[in-house]
Amino acid sequence: MKFLKLRILPKGKEGLETQDLIFGDNFTQLHGPTGTGKTPLVKSIAYCLGYSVKFRQEIYNRCEAAVLTIQTLRGEFSIKRYYLKEKKIEVEITDPENKVIPFYEEVSYSNYLFKLLGINNRDLISKSGEKTGAYMSSILPLFYVTQDEGYTSVYKGDNSFIRDQFSEMVRLSFSLPEKNSFNIKKNQIQAKQKLESLDTLVFEKRNRLNLLKETISLSRKPSDVEEEITTLEAELERVTGSTSSEEDALAAVEQLIRGKKKRIREVLNELNIIRNRRRGLTDIKADIETEINTLSLNEEARRVFISFGEVCSSAQCQLFSKSSDSYAKNLLYLKDQIKDLENNDSSDESIEVELAKELEILDAIVEEFQQEKKQLQEQSEQAINYRVISDLKLEIFKLHSELVDAKKVQISEEQYVYIINEREGALNSYEAYKTGGKVDLRLSEFKKSLRLLFIKWLGTLKTSNISHDISFKDDFEPILGEETVNQLSGSTGSRTVLAFHAALLELAARNSPFKFLILDAPKQHETENIDLDRYMKSLKLLCQEYNLQIVFSATEYEYEGDDKDSLWEPQYPLDDKTMFMRKPIDHDESSNT
Repeated sequence: MKFLKLRILPKGKEGLETQDLIFGDNFTQLHGPTGTGKTPLVKSIAYCLGYSVKFRQEIYNRCEAAVLTIQTLRGEFSIKRYYLKEKKIEVEITDPENKVIPFYEEVSYSNYLFKLLGINNRDLISKSGEKTGAYMSSILPLFYVTQDEGYTSVYKGDNSFIRDQFSEMVRLSFSLPEKNSFNIKKNQIQAKQKLESLDTLVFEKRNRLNLLKETISLSRKPSDVEEEITTLEAELERVTGSTSSEEDALAAVEQLIRGKKKRIREVLNELNIIRNRRRGLTDIKADIETEINTLSLNEEARRVFISFGEVCSSAQCQLFSKSSDSYAKNLLYLKDQIKDLENNDSSDESIEVELAKELEILDAIVEEFQQEKKQLQEQSEQAINYRVISDLKLEIFKLHSELVDAKKVQISEEQYVYIINEREGALNSYEAYKTGGKVDLRLSEFKKSLRLLFIKWLGTLKTSNISHDISFKDDFEPILGEETVNQLSGSTGSRTVLAFHAALLELAARNSPFKFLILDAPKQHETENIDLDRYMKSLKLLCQEYNLQIVFSATEYEYEGDDKDSLWEPQYPLDDKTMFMRKPIDHDESSNT
């Protein structure tokens, strides 16, 4: 999802409106003095996405609706939400085909947005033990920090109704298995079926890949082949041109020779790497065999030693049981290593044989081209051109055949790796359901990454007066030493919240459809401008790398952006202030504005 523009529609002639406010590709800053209307605009973005927002009475009295235009993989959508009190919803979505879809309750609206984002809502458990699902309003606090209470906690939803809501919303946003599934047995069965299906696919894709590798002899990447084809096609065009000469034709032959010699150098380099690796494997194998022999001798000595009755006369003697188990485990481990090394060496041996054959063929081709070049120098220009054109066309044909084969193998490898990763994810999900969520490698990896990124962003904001010994309570709530975030106050609390949300966004850049962060007025009296600027510049780098969007409002701090950023400032005079919103004007007046 990408934000494109926001517009506020007026309620009658005395209402308040804005023109189309265009979002930056990376940053959108709302900059202006207190009381100019920054916060209603920021709130309206979240409001259009389903968040429950309380506005000043003036907004309800003078504004009809907010219209947020977004871009998704399915195209451009316009979201119009009417300003209503008491958590009521009245939304109209205009899809890419100009079809208007109305919504009057939160469940269907949230599910529609989830579908646009590629998220499958889940059957979770409410705090009262009933079946429930997530809403956009329950996920948004991960990526929207409100002006008032948002900087007192890392997750500040307006309504907490789901059991372990913070944990469940993180899990849903990042495709991690739910913690409290209402359909745990059903999910476990489905996870097992998916795992079995993927096991079959892995087997099929592996066999397909092995078959291709057995029937197609490849030694270089498709990109290398494409590069050589481009070079030779340029030579062919030059030789067949109306102004070509004998020198052009001979130069083309020389290019053929250079291409083959370049490949010879690559093959020689690969052969050296393979041979060095095989020698290294031989040395490692010898060292392991020495270890095995040593363990075997020690085990023999142990057997002789325990035969002496005076040492261990009891029939139930367990004096050497632990050492015996240890010997057995070590021997098995070392023997497994030997098998792995032998398998690797066998694979390398096959590659070495293939490379040696290719080198022999290349040497013969180079010799053939060099002989042909000598013969051509004794022939007429027309004969030379004809022969060289034939050689170039034949070589290009061979390269295209090689390219087709190389791409077949490449595509097969990519499909195999994709299915392997899918299978790993399915296995983790199945294990998580089997153990009630206690075992999930993805969850452990996510928490590890979140902790490291959180520490990094704390450093970016120079948050040095708290412990960076980070652990988590209830899955994702950070504990800094012995303090929770809501125990922190002032600058330390604000910086910690900013750091946590930046860490979440960096993870979302790779693993979530939520590619934005909305910060309503970071408390600047609590954060030095120099630290806030360093934070924003680091976020900018993240936006550039992953195509993310940051929306933030500020009174004092002003970010110096580039052509990928937008600055929204108040433009309309009202009494002694300049405001973001104005009274509506008719078409003729607006065209002269």
